[in-house]
Amino acid sequence: MAGAVSVALILAVVVAITTSFRLMAGEHRQAISLSSSATLSSPTEHSVLEAPDFSGHIVKRQVDPNFTCLERIPGYYADPAFDCQVFHVCVTESLMYSFMCPNLTAFNQQYFVCDHIFNVDCASAEQLYNLNEQLGDEEQEFTGR
Repeated sequence: MAGAVSVALILAVVVAITTSFRLMAGEHRQAISLSSSATLSSPTEHSVLEAPDFSGHIVKRQVDPNFTCLERIPGYYADPAFDCQVFHVCVTESLMYSFMCPNLTAFNQQYFVCDHIFNVDCASAEQLYNLNEQLGDEEQEFTGR
């Protein structure tokens, strides 16, 4: 039994290291959905995030109850309370989806993507929330030049 546990642990470490090297080599990763949706009936209602950490254990952390979509336009919002590793998609003022960026990445509010942590200035994320106003703007006609 101990041998099976050792093999499983070694395999988990190899997968984690391989994933980290791929990510550092520029492989694009998608965010992990933390919930199917969060329809909030009141601003004080909140849920619990469950996402795997580096070792494969489940991490439970309460969603920041201070973050809300009330009085926000629909868009993507980095959550500085989670060092921008969590971001929220506000669909309406009462419908919010939350996601966690993959290991060694954080949500880059300037480009609306999970990016390498050394490319993300989480301290300025809130000042870039206004970039959501540009989402959905009609695109310019492509001229091919």
